[in-house]
Amino acid sequence: MPAEATISFFSYWRMAFLAAITLVLTVLVEDAYVPVTADVAKDFGAALNNFQLTTILLICVQGFTMPLFASFGDRVGRMPVLESGLLVFIAGSLLCMMAGSTLQFYAGRIFQGVGASAILVIIPAMIRDRFSDNAAASQFSAIAFILLVSRIVSPELGVQLTSGLGWRFLFGLTAALGGIILLINVRAFHAEEKMKFQRRKSSFLIDVRKVLVSPSSLKFIFAYTSSSTVVLVYYNNASFLFIHYYQLSESVLALILSLSFVVQGAASLINIGLLKQFSFRQIMAVSFYLMVLLSVVNMVLDWTECHTMVSSMLLLSFLFFFSAFIAPNALTGVVQEHPRAAATASSVMDVAAIIVSSLASVLVILLSDGTPKTLSLVAMVVCLLSLTLWRKGSDYFDY
Repeated sequence: MPAEATISFFSYWRMAFLAAITLVLTVLVEDAYVPVTADVAKDFGAALNNFQLTTILLICVQGFTMPLFASFGDRVGRMPVLESGLLVFIAGSLLCMMAGSTLQFYAGRIFQGVGASAILVIIPAMIRDRFSDNAAASQFSAIAFILLVSRIVSPELGVQLTSGLGWRFLFGLTAALGGIILLINVRAFHAEEKMKFQRRKSSFLIDVRKVLVSPSSLKFIFAYTSSSTVVLVYYNNASFLFIHYYQLSESVLALILSLSFVVQGAASLINIGLLKQFSFRQIMAVSFYLMVLLSVVNMVLDWTECHTMVSSMLLLSFLFFFSAFIAPNALTGVVQEHPRAAATASSVMDVAAIIVSSLASVLVILLSDGTPKTLSLVAMVVCLLSLTLWRKGSDYFDY
C-alpha cells in the first residue's frame, strides 16, 4: 500500500512530469500525425482513405495488446514491461521513418501501437504503486493537465515539422524522444522498482474476473467508458458538425478544439484543488450525473432544432470539462480497488472504453442524416445506458 505521508511539492510534480513525458509519446503518434496524413499518403502515391486507417489500426492494436502488457506488468514488474514497450515503440517509429512501401509503413504503425499500449497500462499502475486515494487522483489530474498542453501544440508541431523537414523527420524525432525518455525512466525508476514490486503468480483471467464482478469497480468503468465515448464521438465528428453543418473554416474548428482542450486543462487543475476537500468518488459521481443530464438537454435542443453554433461550442466545452473530472477519478478508483493488479484493472477499463466508443462511432455513421441529431442521440443513449447499469449495481459506493 502506498505511504500516506505528506507528499512534497517537488516529489509530486517530479512523478507527474516523468509519467506525463512518457505518455506524450502516445499523443504524438496520433495528434502530430493526423494533420499530415495526406502528405504521407501523397508521398506513397496512395489514397488518403488508406492512410487514415493507419491511425484507426494503431488504436485497435492498443486495445488488443493492452491486456497482454497489463498481465506481464502485474506479474514480472512495471519497468521491464515499460522498457520493452518503449523499445518496440522506438523500432516502430524508425520503421515508419525508413518505410519504402505502404506495407512497411503499416507495420511501423502497428509496432508503435504495441509499444504505446505498454506505456498506457504501466504508467497508471506505477502511480498506484506510489500514491493512494485522493493523492493518486490528484496525480492523474496533474498528468492530464501536462498532456493537454502537448495535445494543444502537437497538431501544429506536426504540420510545421512536415512542411519544413518532411514527414520522415517527424517519425525520426519521435524515435529520438522515445530513446531519451527510455533513458530517463531507467535512471529514475529502475532501482526503485526492484525494491517496490513483488512478483505475483495469480492468473490474468482471475484478475480480470475480479474486476468485472466487483460492483464498485464496474461503477468506475461505466462512468469512464461513458465519458470517453461521448467526448470521442463529438471530437471525431467535430469536422462534420462545425465545418459541414455550421459552415465554419478549418482554422476556426482548430481554435474551437484548442479552446476545448484549454477548458479541460482548467478542469484538471480545479479537480486537484477539489481533491483537497472531497473524496475522488464524490467528485466523479457528481460529474457523471451532470454529464448524463447534459446529454439529455443536448438531445432535446438538437431534436427541437434549438441549438445554435454558440450553444454547440459550449456543449463541446462542457463535455471536455466534465470528462476531466470523471476520467482521472474513475481511473483512480479502479486501480485502488485492485492494488496488486492495477495494470490489469486499468487495461480492462481502457479496452471497455475503446470497444464502446468504436461501436458508438460506427452507429453514428450508420444513422447519420446530415444533422447533429444522430450525434446527440447516440451520446444520450450511451449516457443513459451507463447510468442504468450504474444504478443496477450494488448500493455500496463508499463516499
